[in-house]
Amino acid sequence: MNKTSYTLLALLIVSSSALGYFYLEGREAEEQIQQLEATRIVLMQERDSLDAVSDSLHGEYVRLREIDEKVAQEIQKKDRTIADLKSRSARSQQNLDQLKQDMRETQEKIESVKRNPANRTGDALLESLKNKTQRK
Repeated sequence: MNKTSYTLLALLIVSSSALGYFYLEGREAEEQIQQLEATRIVLMQERDSLDAVSDSLHGEYVRLREIDEKVAQEIQKKDRTIADLKSRSARSQQNLDQLKQDMRETQEKIESVKRNPANRTGDALLESLKNKTQRK
């Protein structure tokens, strides 16, 4: 064998090794692509599932928000009613206190008249008796 045969043989060995290497490297890349595609499919399914959950939760949020607004309005109405009732109660208490004061004063006048009856004489006595007898 001559020198060119060895060169051709060496070139053939190197090229077949390179070709084998690229072939094996291509298979590994293809396997990685398949794995990545499977991962992508799983991730898309998870995303779709999470989108469904998110939509459901958003609907629940909207429903609860509406309920919250209704409850807040009812609370405001009740607060206004309570304020009105407190105001009316305070006025009633003032009226009651005034009536109690008037009753005390009247009772004191009655007691005073019982202890010190009016001494009427003459025409005032006759007029008083006449008025008392006509009422009955």
